[in-house]
Amino acid sequence: AFGVSYLFTLDRQIVLEGAVVERTSDSVLGSQYALGARYQHKISNAWILRLDAMHGWREGVEDVYGARVEIRRKL
Repeated sequence: AFGVSYLFTLDRQIVLEGAVVERTSDSVLGSQYALGARYQHKISNAWILRLDAMHGWREGVEDVYGARVEIRRKL
């Protein structure tokens, strides 16, 4: 797995990630690949908006994907 994160003056963040799982000779599961991305933004000192998305490719089975939106209040 490998990821890159970038902070914009500590109020915004972008994260990009990628991962690979290769098949071994005796494994039932095939090779797997995935990409993910996150964007996080500080709305105020108490509120954070976070957006996540991912997509995964799996050999011999259906691909997986997902997304999430989160609004978080810091206490």
